[in-house]
Amino acid sequence: MKIDFTKELVGFDGKPIELPTEDGQGSENWTLGRVCTEALMAMFPDEKDLSGSEKLNRHYLASKIHRAKRKVKLTAEDISLLKKLVAKMFGPRLVGPAWCLLEGKPMVEELDEEEDEKPAEKKAEPIDGTT
Repeated sequence: MKIDFTKELVGFDGKPIELPTEDGQGSENWTLGRVCTEALMAMFPDEKDLSGSEKLNRHYLASKIHRAKRKVKLTAEDISLLKKLVAKMFGPRLVGPAWCLLEGKPMVEELDEEEDEKPAEKKAEPIDGTT
């Protein structure tokens, strides 16, 4: 699947999600690439025994995403890893739009007036293949 990592993540209102800059002096719109590279480069408490080759693979994938100026072709395994790591690192505000883009879905779902009155029935698909 080809994914555009330059896309800005948007909230419920369809506007870009702004987060503080690293220096705290301003804000910037977050892209899918930024969220994914941050997650790939992070180390999590449950990953104490992560192998050197897995760390290197994450580095290569983060580098590929960071340099991307157009859509990047990824394997299903790469997408699954990105979803898992993004979910570990961020809350729903960023996970929702990021996962939508990684799955090729719109970030903000269009509802007609009748659907707007119905309760939400969608559930996220598990990333580890369990139900």
